[in-house]
Amino acid sequence: MDTDSIVTSHFANTIVLISVAAFAQAYVLGEQSSDLLAVVCSGSMTSHRNSFTQRAPTDRTCFIHRLQEKQKAWVLQCNVEISPEQAFSVTDQVFSKVNTEGLQVIVLTTLPVSGFRTETRHSDLELPFLRALATTHHEGQLPCPLLEQPTTIEGLPAQVLSYCQQHKVDAALFACYTDTNCPDLDTVRAFKVLLQIPPIRDIVTETPDADAQLKKLMTWHTKLNSLYI
Repeated sequence: MDTDSIVTSHFANTIVLISVAAFAQAYVLGEQSSDLLAVVCSGSMTSHRNSFTQRAPTDRTCFIHRLQEKQKAWVLQCNVEISPEQAFSVTDQVFSKVNTEGLQVIVLTTLPVSGFRTETRHSDLELPFLRALATTHHEGQLPCPLLEQPTTIEGLPAQVLSYCQQHKVDAALFACYTDTNCPDLDTVRAFKVLLQIPPIRDIVTETPDADAQLKKLMTWHTKLNSLYI
């Protein structure tokens, strides 16, 4: 895994890792100016070879943005699947570039409801819904229930949370469970409750047309996904 162009002198006090690219673009990055610090490249598949030239919302990219108005806030916008085998390397290299003292980390991801373990029948669950996991060093209230056992989370989100627990970092993971193959409008909107809590609340700026921008992004993603059906 390569983190091109990132330098060790950068300092972040907030890292938001989002695997829901449309939410990141519409609500977190929005109309804010940001610098591209790095592109994360696994190199495991030819379709995953990222570069700074890939800027379309539907491109399979994984960029690290630094907000210009809040330069200690990084947004890792991941629009490509990171394999479990690559998750440790990605996590290790990203966090090797930051000082974890005073760091806050938020992870957003979507998961299929088929992987949700509960005594309640899936057909009786109101979809989509949020569940949370947090390190023992997390401060503040969670806006949704904790993930029920024995349900587990794997891959990059789990690796990031494990790293934060090991290094005593304040971190929380929010997973939206859905029955769609690709996140739809309702799934993405389920994360909007997080805009009201720190640290996301502290780094976003109000974007009046965010909902309209989200609809446009989802239309692009739907058209792209339909090409492979």
